[in-house]
Amino acid sequence: MMNFRNGKKTGEGASSDIRLIMSSLAVLLLLAICLFGEHFLPHDPYLVDMGNAFLPPCRDYIFGTDNLGRCVMCRIIAGGKTSVFVALGVVFVVMILGTLIGVIAGFAGGILDNALMKVTLVFQAFPAFVLAIAIGAILGTGIIAGMIALIAVYWTTYARLSRSMILAYKNDNYIKAARLYGASPSAIVFKYVLPNTLGVMAVTAALDVGNVILSMAGLSFIGLGAARPTAEWGAVMNEASAYFQTAPWIIMFNGITLFLAVIVFNLFGDSLRDKLDSKRINK
Repeated sequence: MMNFRNGKKTGEGASSDIRLIMSSLAVLLLLAICLFGEHFLPHDPYLVDMGNAFLPPCRDYIFGTDNLGRCVMCRIIAGGKTSVFVALGVVFVVMILGTLIGVIAGFAGGILDNALMKVTLVFQAFPAFVLAIAIGAILGTGIIAGMIALIAVYWTTYARLSRSMILAYKNDNYIKAARLYGASPSAIVFKYVLPNTLGVMAVTAALDVGNVILSMAGLSFIGLGAARPTAEWGAVMNEASAYFQTAPWIIMFNGITLFLAVIVFNLFGDSLRDKLDSKRINK
């Protein structure tokens, strides 16, 4: 019976390895297309050619053209660089900011902990996208304004996660031993505590990339994110919405691309979580 269980665990571990490898390759492929795709585009994504306006998908324009004669496929690829890397930038900032706030709150305790958690609860009291819309409306249109609005919304998850993990670890025996040997609080955090939180934070960040891509596209779609003529998926769909009945391919191909990008990052986050869980079980 024991051998069967071990074999089952080994099989599950191999399966999680395969899923993680495949999803990682999908993410790398998406990033490569977004980063280098512009250098291989057959058309200028910003070139206006009214003579080719509203062309349906054809050999020269695989995804057709928009109302200004611009290649839809080229604008999707160019928009991917904006949408994906803006999302990665937002997730990186909120992970650092939120983790720092959570670590300070967890280690300090007392009044500072209560104050920081009260601020966190205030931000979490509002629906995330509604709060992002409100902040974006105050800051105005633009990618930077959209990024700030999303950073203000997404940092709370990392703050609460890191604080809860700090509270769970700071009274462990190895932390007490480090204190007895004279380790400073910063040394304890960076050498002993943060390494134990990296797995959870990495999974949360991987899953958040897709959410941030959707949120940024949503802000741009309602006119609070990227401004025209920037090639960003939400902004392109905003322009295309007026021509949905006459040229549905413009918004359709952008929507499919947005959906696939979110799925890729969600699958990567799920496979990374499964891999970390399988390691924890095997231990």
